[in-house]
Amino acid sequence: MQKIRQPMTKIEVIELMKDSIKGTVHEEMFRQFKASRAVDALDLEQVGDGWWRRFLKRHKSKLSTSRGERFSATRADWTRYETIKDMYDGIYPQMVEAGVAVKLDTPIFTDMEGNEVDEDDPKRFGRKQEYKITHPELIFFADETGCNTSQKKDGHVGGRKYVCARGSRPQQLASTTDHSFTVLPFTSATGEAVCCVVIFQCANEDELKATWATGIDVFVDPVKEKNNVIPFENNSGKGKYYPFGPSCEFNGITIPCFHFSSPSGGITGTILAKILTKFDALGIAPRDNGVVPFLLVDGHQSCLDPALLEYINGEGHKWKICLGVPYATSLWQVGDARSRMVTSSRHGPRKRKN
Repeated sequence: MQKIRQPMTKIEVIELMKDSIKGTVHEEMFRQFKASRAVDALDLEQVGDGWWRRFLKRHKSKLSTSRGERFSATRADWTRYETIKDMYDGIYPQMVEAGVAVKLDTPIFTDMEGNEVDEDDPKRFGRKQEYKITHPELIFFADETGCNTSQKKDGHVGGRKYVCARGSRPQQLASTTDHSFTVLPFTSATGEAVCCVVIFQCANEDELKATWATGIDVFVDPVKEKNNVIPFENNSGKGKYYPFGPSCEFNGITIPCFHFSSPSGGITGTILAKILTKFDALGIAPRDNGVVPFLLVDGHQSCLDPALLEYINGEGHKWKICLGVPYATSLWQVGDARSRMVTSSRHGPRKRKN
């Protein structure tokens, strides 16, 4: 219910449980259980506070209670089952047209590994499938995450506490300079990381300082020449003073971290076109037998930029790009998986502190 923006209160959960067991064998078992504990006869039929407390305790790894927050009804319109279904009903035929999937003559059920199983098989996972992915290595996902160098809103890291004089508060030096940047990871349907892109905020889109791309590891002592000059060649690479961004190995190709800049520090159509140009130059998505690489992104306006549309429709470097529904990326976007978002929110403040 929470996922469709209709969270339930304690009273509603109790009422739901009453309705669920009414007229079933569980209702009689419940009455017998309460009678065996000398519960007042008037309370034998009731699922009450005691059940509620034990229910939360049994499922504490999955459930908790919290204050609610308002969610725009306009945004809620995009998170309905029908909307998500319409999205995929539009995407799968485009995958078939790109040559990365085929439509099955007879829909099937599969397990989590993609093996066909019967409908009543306990290993069955998900709904009946009408399509089969044939080239997962040519299906890509991109999901940007906005970041900021300011530490003003960083919370406590893991509840860490500091020693201080009684009655005082431990204050820490922190950067309050707002400088936005975007991290844009690309992944493939094989589950592999393809590329990491970092976009810095800069008024001049063509200006990109060298140290922004190389990075500086302040915990590494650089190798210096006699005149205290730090030679670039001897200090570049993983574990060195200039570590650069993370590189990825995909389809036997090493893909370095790409760096760009924009006035807002966010993605633009021109930058996305440049990224795909670099992908094609590296040859990570071969177009054999008429197959066209497929990219799924959220409904950002940058995907409608003429620079991008011109590139992806050009001969020799065509791409099939589909847009997912906005506001519902937490339900369908690979990069919005809870495991990734929690990791990002935890490590961001720690890195800024260091």
